[in-house]
Amino acid sequence: MIAAASGIDAADPPSTAAAFSANGAELVIGSQAGLIIEKWPISQATTFEALNTEVENIHHIAFSPAGDALLVAGGSPASSGMIESWSWPQKELQRRIVVGDDAVYQAIWAPDSSKWIAACADAKCRVIDSASGKELLVYEDHSRPVLGIDWIGVDSQVVSVGVDQTMRLWDPSTGKHLRTLDNHLDTIQGVFTLPNSQGPNPIVVTFGDDQTVRMWQPTIGRMMRFIKLACNPVCGTASDDGKRIYVGCQDGSVQSIDAQSMQLINQRSTKLDSIFAMTLAPDKRHLVVCGIGGIEVLRIDAN
Repeated sequence: MIAAASGIDAADPPSTAAAFSANGAELVIGSQAGLIIEKWPISQATTFEALNTEVENIHHIAFSPAGDALLVAGGSPASSGMIESWSWPQKELQRRIVVGDDAVYQAIWAPDSSKWIAACADAKCRVIDSASGKELLVYEDHSRPVLGIDWIGVDSQVVSVGVDQTMRLWDPSTGKHLRTLDNHLDTIQGVFTLPNSQGPNPIVVTFGDDQTVRMWQPTIGRMMRFIKLACNPVCGTASDDGKRIYVGCQDGSVQSIDAQSMQLINQRSTKLDSIFAMTLAPDKRHLVVCGIGGIEVLRIDAN
């Protein structure tokens, strides 16, 4: 099943970010035009509302672990980054901060919501106190823009990836660099921890402009396996049980990959010219994909 969001027209600026509220009743969508909130499931009869953000060029949105706040990240290239925090479901602005002198590509919550970590175009990662907005430390080991970041669940460690073709493991409490992994041959577009892989050696997934999707155990410096695709993967997520990896590609396709074998299961076309973001729907049976042309809701296999 594919459906269009009622509040987005195909002629609008590309949709670049999406996230579901904790109760699954609302879908928040970001673009250069701002933020809109759709009732879920989407239908042509549903109404939508706009959130009065001042973040330009929204690159990422994320709900807090408790679902009571929303982070919005973006900014103006070569000028400044910006992060906003909004209370939820009240939708009241809690904090707005300027971050560095270039855009923020991703901002994530600490598992206890005490901090944010920002992946920035100025090649830095910033750890920020969520209550005060104060910058606690800056990680500067990347040499080019940082595009993606995630917690891995071991001793509160973080992995970050970017244009310098590396994934770096570091400690956000001290800024100490722990490990560099450099098997990718081009820009790494993003990274996420595979669901149900927590333990002493958690598994993360990266995807990049070398047309590969790679699986790693970063705490021991091991690349487990990879698959090379026929297109550039730009964004990714996984099924709730961690058995399937889904990547959205520059050509507007969605690739489904078996996480155990790293073999391609299928390729699905969309009506989007290119995909920039995706998220798993609350029913775990649909993907929301965002890009040039708006958004689409794509049915996926349950198995």
